[in-house]
Amino acid sequence: MKTSHFIFWKRKVMPTAAGLLLFSTAVFIYRESKRQPHVGSVVPKAANTYPGLNLKDPSAAFVTVQYVADTGGNEATQAQAIFWLDQQARSNQPLSPRQEGWMLDMLMAGGHPQWPKDYKFWLFNSAFNTLHPSSRQEDLSRLLMHLAAHDPEQTMRLYAIQHLEVQRAAGRLAESLAKEVRSLFLEIAAKPNGQEAGLAIRCLSEWNGSESTPDPDVISQALAFASSQSHAVDVRVSALHAAGMAALPLARTLATDIKQPLLVRKSAISCIGEYGSAADESDLEKLSTESSRLAQASSPALSVIRNRQSSPKKAQLKPFWNILSPLVQLLLPTQLCFSANYFPLFWLPLASLLQSWLSRPDLLPKRGQA
Repeated sequence: MKTSHFIFWKRKVMPTAAGLLLFSTAVFIYRESKRQPHVGSVVPKAANTYPGLNLKDPSAAFVTVQYVADTGGNEATQAQAIFWLDQQARSNQPLSPRQEGWMLDMLMAGGHPQWPKDYKFWLFNSAFNTLHPSSRQEDLSRLLMHLAAHDPEQTMRLYAIQHLEVQRAAGRLAESLAKEVRSLFLEIAAKPNGQEAGLAIRCLSEWNGSESTPDPDVISQALAFASSQSHAVDVRVSALHAAGMAALPLARTLATDIKQPLLVRKSAISCIGEYGSAADESDLEKLSTESSRLAQASSPALSVIRNRQSSPKKAQLKPFWNILSPLVQLLLPTQLCFSANYFPLFWLPLASLLQSWLSRPDLLPKRGQA
């Protein structure tokens, strides 16, 4: 009897009890996992995380940008996020401190990993524009510097350089960072990496304003790049323009060198047109007959030089010379004007009159007057 009871307990009761225990343990673990997610698990967002967001008909709002950054978004929400950022940037109004902090954190984290590259570039560029009126300019500058120096994508590096240039031009680049940014641009420019080096050189050439003369070290580096065939063509073209008038001697050499790339020669011809003189006309005329493509640059360059030679100021001097010329012709034949005793009597008043007229354009006869 005892034996049959034991067999019943072993075969029926113990498996059932073990099954119930395992089931209870599984239920407990499941419920606890819902309350305390494991590290690395995806935490579902609560319904009220995005107040006012209608996924069926999303609107352009900051909450839409948050949703797209957290989840990746879909076609509709992605488009509305960009629209809101661009709209905010055009308003030129700063975000709230909370929004600024969130935006900078999102950009530093690299956005959502599932975004396509093109969309990430688009959204980051729009977000940079939105943050330009921000009160946290130094944080934005440091983010842009990091991207310009280290981002693996060239497009992102170019965007970062451009936005640092915008900060500098708008007077929003902190002086404490200005030297660091300038040094970074010099490092980027020193690398033969195409568009980035060319853009960095251009930024450096306008570092103190578009109308200012570039610093000597920038001019020296620009001339070195422009003359070196180891650099990309677009870098050499940018370098020529960046050097300004200092590039004129080099431009004259490059323009007539048939071994140079066509774009470099055309850029050099444009430089001659901008800074050259009548002495360059014969070379430009020869270049215009060398090929039709060179003529596209040399013909306008010739026109610029000739127009500069016949500027309105010089046209105003012609009537003045018509008045002065008879007086000079009258004095030249006389012996008195060249004698030691009478030289000051004749020439010093005339020189004084000439100087006063040249320094006072309002005294010069106007165009069209006899």
